[in-house]
Amino acid sequence: MQAIKNVADNVNNIAVIRYQELYGKYFISALAERDMEYLLIWEFDYLLLMSSMHPLAGYETITSSDLQQYTEIIHGDISIPALPPSEARQIEKADDRKKKIAVYERGSQLELLRRLPSMYMWVSPMPQDVLDCFSLVQKKCSVSNNRFKDVLIYRKGYHLSAEDNLFIDVLKKTVDMVAVK
Repeated sequence: MQAIKNVADNVNNIAVIRYQELYGKYFISALAERDMEYLLIWEFDYLLLMSSMHPLAGYETITSSDLQQYTEIIHGDISIPALPPSEARQIEKADDRKKKIAVYERGSQLELLRRLPSMYMWVSPMPQDVLDCFSLVQKKCSVSNNRFKDVLIYRKGYHLSAEDNLFIDVLKKTVDMVAVK
């Protein structure tokens, strides 16, 4: 929401936002209300990231029930602005049954996953060289509402500069490198 505000207030010309497809109407409406346009960069399913030594690392597909005994690493500042408070409380209450630890810095998250093979986290697809560096694997998990989108946002009437277009090209090349086929 801060990225949307910054572009709408002319603090930034462009930004990339990520949202769960489930909340797409909320974000598209927020952009329209602020007279903004968007360009889809990438659609993907979140994947499980875990040590190559994790007990589930050899599974082809993992279910949410397979994860119950393991600790989830979450990014510490996750929030869902589109949910009514009552629905957010229900999700939070159900989520309280999970074992989890909040870590704010990506390098620390990856290091924890590498050193503690009973942990996992949800991520967008990652480059193979990063996985190899930390001895990690990414796995599909059969859960609902797991589709996400990255979109580039900008104000209506804004003409993308040469630098903006170069940035978009680099984003798309990066997506091609990490996209799970």
